[in-house]
Amino acid sequence: MMVWLIAGIVLRRLLRSKLLGITLVIAILIFALLSSSLLMLRNARSAGDTEVANQLSANVILSALALMGFFACLVGLANGVTVIRREIREGTIFSVLSKPLTRAEYLLGSYIGSLVYLSFVWIIFGLLYLGLVYLTRQPMGKLLGLILLARWVYSVLMMSVAFFLALRFNAWIAVVLSVVVYNADSLYNIFPPLLRLVHVELPDWVKGTVLFLFPSTNSLDVLFESLLKARLNPAPVQWAFLSLIDYCAIMVLLAWVVFRRQELSPSTE
Repeated sequence: MMVWLIAGIVLRRLLRSKLLGITLVIAILIFALLSSSLLMLRNARSAGDTEVANQLSANVILSALALMGFFACLVGLANGVTVIRREIREGTIFSVLSKPLTRAEYLLGSYIGSLVYLSFVWIIFGLLYLGLVYLTRQPMGKLLGLILLARWVYSVLMMSVAFFLALRFNAWIAVVLSVVVYNADSLYNIFPPLLRLVHVELPDWVKGTVLFLFPSTNSLDVLFESLLKARLNPAPVQWAFLSLIDYCAIMVLLAWVVFRRQELSPSTE
């Protein structure tokens, strides 16, 4: 199938970028940054201070997840913005589109190739994550698996948004808009307190309508609270995953609509 052929071509091109090697170096640096906390954790266990040890182990996992998620989102953002634009800039897209395949197949293949590459990045981070779970003696149960999955979905979301916007806007505009969309619910929370300073209160339906247009990236915070021994509420977690996955699918669908209507030329920036 042509989709898988294009996905393989894109994946091989991304692998030649040596970004996986950089990711491995970043994983080593993350471990080095957390080494002092791991040493403190070992000393706390040796002293029999269970409460401090549990707190330190949770902090190590949360810090690692935050750093891994940040770098994975950067990789997703870079891939989403550049994967097709690089083809257009270098002119290789025209030789590909001259083959018996549709633009939709090319778009989907490029997306799948980028997604597989992002998954390779997460394999490296996942190995680091499992190592830290072992060293901190955290039980590898459903909760830690969900937290890792949440970070992977976040990075896929960033890549999907950037992938769509890069077909419609300048690369830098696509980067800025991707970051804004990704953090929309966090940014929105700033405005109600500001409006209250001028005695303006937004109705609930306005808040709901605005937030409905953006992914609920804050909704999975319940997972991180649960790692710190707060109560886990499964229902919001399930709906949050569904919301983020649906949003990724919508971004890819919009990219297909934009791509099939867009005239391609070597001068496309």
